[in-house]
Amino acid sequence: MVEGGAVISKSVVSIVRTKRNPGYDEIRTAVDKALDLIGGVRDVIKPGQLVLVKPNLAAPPADREHAVVTSPEVCRAVADVVKEMGARLVIAESSAIGTDTEQINSVHYQRLTPVQTPAKNL
Repeated sequence: MVEGGAVISKSVVSIVRTKRNPGYDEIRTAVDKALDLIGGVRDVIKPGQLVLVKPNLAAPPADREHAVVTSPEVCRAVADVVKEMGARLVIAESSAIGTDTEQINSVHYQRLTPVQTPAKNL
């Protein structure tokens, strides 16, 4: 479809349910399945490429039941996928309330340390 000279394509979305309060392994399995359902990301993410993951910290602090922020485990699962593909990873945020670092810490994004990627302010 063309609108105003720009090509507009439809987005592909997948949704994968987990049980309530899933652990990291179940979340990682759901993320892998969600990526498979959209055709994977190998054509988008290449080894050595810099990939920014933005966790969407719209209004923290919030627990996962309110679905206001992306849980640290989901962000970690996506980060793990990116790193396993050989890309360079940056996790960054530009929050709506307070400073980015305060928001990242308020929802325990320090749990991402297993992927050894510092969180950055945008």
